[in-house]
Amino acid sequence: MAIKRQVERYAAYYFNWCQAFGEHDAVADETGALTWLVGEGRVGVILAARERREILRELMHQERTTPEVTIRPECIRVNDTRIALPGLPDTTALDRLRDLLEGEETIHLFLTYHVFYPAGTRIITFSRKPPLGLLYKAVGKLQVRLG
Repeated sequence: MAIKRQVERYAAYYFNWCQAFGEHDAVADETGALTWLVGEGRVGVILAARERREILRELMHQERTTPEVTIRPECIRVNDTRIALPGLPDTTALDRLRDLLEGEETIHLFLTYHVFYPAGTRIITFSRKPPLGLLYKAVGKLQVRLG
């Protein structure tokens, strides 16, 4: 069953500023093109650099009124941009994302980082808690479909 939900979207005030993702468990594919992170009250995804640029251009572009994101085990689609995902045998991250989206709390989307990953790595983060107001500003809504 597909879930459709509106999410609050945030961008950093300054280019490349991010807060830390925090403690998490990670599930990665064999090639390193995809890593899902699961933390307390948040789920993140790290994509390979080329795919990340394509997605972020669509996802964080502030002039778009409400981007639409569809997340399936085989792909992520943002508006008209589709990125194929390598298959992962562990569905924990998608299950946790489903739990977040099915909950009553407002869900927030913003970019984070973690010191365990190479410099410049950005984590697309869905969280129950809003990001730090000192670093981020609200830029609009996001329509998310999981299924």
